[in-house]
Amino acid sequence: MEKNIARKLWFFGAICFIIAGIVGEKTEFIVLGCAYICIGSSIKKKTIDKDEAQR
Repeated sequence: MEKNIARKLWFFGAICFIIAGIVGEKTEFIVLGCAYICIGSSIKKKTIDKDEAQR
């Protein structure tokens, strides 16, 4: 799977978990959503580093 698509899917999952956590008042979902944001950011950083290495 392309890195850009994977990153967008992680961020979409994060938003869904955060919304579900707020609506259902479940802190576990909010924390999980924040973790997904961190994973999505990590994928973005790896993609940027890889692109710079190819130049």
